[in-house]
Amino acid sequence: MNSKGSNKKNILYISHLSELHGAERVLLLLLKHIDRGRFNPYVILPADGPLKEKLEAFRIETFIIPIKPWICPSGLSDERFISSIGYFLKKNVSKLVDMIIEKKIDLVHTNTSTIIDGAFASVLTETPHIWHLHEILRGNPGFKKIINTNKIFDAISGLSSKVVSVSKVVDSQFKDTPIAKRTVIQNGIDIDRFSGKTSGDIRMKLNIKKETSIVLSVGAIIKEKGYRYLIDAIPGIISRCSDVHFLIAGGVVDENVYKELKDIIEDKGLGNHISFLGYRDDLPSIVREADLFVLPSVKEAFPLSLLEAMASCTPVIATRCGGPEEMIVDGKTGNLVPTCSASAIENAIVELLKDKDKARQMAERARRRVQDFFDIDIFINKWHNLYEDVLEDTRKNTYDKNRVIEVILDLLEISGDKGLSLIVINEQLRGFMKRVKGTLIYKLYNFFKT
Repeated sequence: MNSKGSNKKNILYISHLSELHGAERVLLLLLKHIDRGRFNPYVILPADGPLKEKLEAFRIETFIIPIKPWICPSGLSDERFISSIGYFLKKNVSKLVDMIIEKKIDLVHTNTSTIIDGAFASVLTETPHIWHLHEILRGNPGFKKIINTNKIFDAISGLSSKVVSVSKVVDSQFKDTPIAKRTVIQNGIDIDRFSGKTSGDIRMKLNIKKETSIVLSVGAIIKEKGYRYLIDAIPGIISRCSDVHFLIAGGVVDENVYKELKDIIEDKGLGNHISFLGYRDDLPSIVREADLFVLPSVKEAFPLSLLEAMASCTPVIATRCGGPEEMIVDGKTGNLVPTCSASAIENAIVELLKDKDKARQMAERARRRVQDFFDIDIFINKWHNLYEDVLEDTRKNTYDKNRVIEVILDLLEISGDKGLSLIVINEQLRGFMKRVKGTLIYKLYNFFKT
């Protein structure tokens, strides 16, 4: 579906969140720097929020459609997840089809694996579709295995003109998808935003002394970020490097995880050594102020916060959790440690806090690595070239519409299974109540009640 009377191509971007977590920050960066003379962006968001405010500041037209995940997050019950898909999917796809036609959309860009509505609308309108994947789904504690993982990857492949992964580890999940249909575009950042002197604001606000070392972690409060292992490492660290304060910057997404972390901190008596900063929009200044950046995650596709720390010339430690292994040259531009190991985190932090020269040299090499491989211009040029390639090669944009039917039937099957389970439970409850009503105790209860 080509734009008439103009060489500029209209692209419809679809986001599954209105907050500014990793995938949304990458989308924002892409849209901030995209060539508006060649591409005209429209954005679909599920609700109002900070992402909408930022996009509107860039004069990018946004629309609200309550798109729901088709891959169930761990915090949602199976029944609510299934009913939510059943209620919203048809309406949302219909709205997207109308928008693709009305705005003469040339290409649809879905910005996460967790939403499928844009893929359906693209197939129904025969519009090129790029599925931009930020997640490691296999073994990820943030997602439930309601839908067979292989079926998810098969659907993503079949409903896309191109599958774009943010890292090689994400791309490796699609080993059964033809190489020609896949590509990797690693995240980039605007390195100039992470240059300059520190302001000292965070030390002043938290009353942290100048001689106290600051160890920073950034990311939403969720299980897969691995904060438990960092907190478990703190007693050993402060016994070996007494003057240390830990900062965690990130919004609370999972209240249960946050409560668990706070309970551990209280039990260990660490309240004076760690501060939760919540969501921050001034991360560049905070990262520059830190003496060390630590990413203790269990799973990561390609964390933007780690790139930002490297660009800030802040020494970095990260777990071998996926994407960081493609970002850090171990022992040269940072240190990599095993996942789920408080002792490994402790030893790595103590080493770099005690050896300032080694930490500084690593940090300088890390910034040069970001300049050479992850600079914003490299990132944007790759996307520009990909868009042109997909739009020009019509062979990439043919779909098997039977695939849509297969995916919908899979979702209906899951819905039917859940519905049948609820029916069985209700029947069992009714049978139980019938048996209870026949007992002497129940008859006596009714006698005295009346």
